[in-house]
Amino acid sequence: MVWPASRGFTHVAENATETIDGVTRFLISPALLNEFLPVRKRVVDNFLNDKPPNAKDPIGGRRVH
Repeated sequence: MVWPASRGFTHVAENATETIDGVTRFLISPALLNEFLPVRKRVVDNFLNDKPPNAKDPIGGRRVH
């Protein structure tokens, strides 16, 4: 099993920033950018659209929707 890379010890660099589309933000790890945040976005989008979670990956191990 391979775990996605962090930025060292943490996933957010508090001393390094980047500017994208005129917005300055702290650098985040590839794990956050490519793995964790897209899944969290999908969960929130599904919740807001009243779409129950997939049976293969229910939140909390049971249907709560």
